[in-house]
Amino acid sequence: MAAQRLLAFFCVVVSTFAVVATSAVRADDGAAKSTFTINRSEDDAEEGSDGTVDLTNEDLDLGQLSGFESAARTGLRFDGIGLSQGQKIKRAFVQFTMEGYRIKSKPTRLIIHAELTANPESFEEEKHNISARKLSEASVAWSPQPWDPTRAKDEKPQTPDLSQLIQELADQKDWEEGNAIVLIISGDGERDAVSFDGGGREAAPMLQIETE
Repeated sequence: MAAQRLLAFFCVVVSTFAVVATSAVRADDGAAKSTFTINRSEDDAEEGSDGTVDLTNEDLDLGQLSGFESAARTGLRFDGIGLSQGQKIKRAFVQFTMEGYRIKSKPTRLIIHAELTANPESFEEEKHNISARKLSEASVAWSPQPWDPTRAKDEKPQTPDLSQLIQELADQKDWEEGNAIVLIISGDGERDAVSFDGGGREAAPMLQIETE
């Protein structure tokens, strides 16, 4: 009986720590900051020009190279988003870990959309599983500076502010706290980021949301 009580106490402690570890942090400017990582192989994916979807590539192609079979679209899914319906978003961005050994300096022009679904599903290896998804009306353009993967430990590229995308999702009538968010990146150029399969949750893309 004593052992059972001890085990129950341990579970409560671990559960409480997990909640604290994923809860929002209040910044100096009053904004609440929450971070969300990709935790499963099927929550980041690439779709080629022929519609084929790859769930297990160790890198994520951001931008399509002319003449090469690189990804036409890349999808990122973040689960358990702690936003209430209509909650005001102050700022949001995705942070990446640079992949590879070669500097990527080719001019790159990307467009970021969100999937306009209240609780989008994980990706599947069926054709056009990314491109067939309904896109948000809002979009964000991104022309990233050159990436030098040799500095990947010290430099983590970030997207421009994505708050208008997240706001459009949170404003949906059927949005509920704890739902998932999918972001879809398309465009031309060459930037390679570490995927979940390439580096686990520590190196996979990370979404940060700041609320008022």
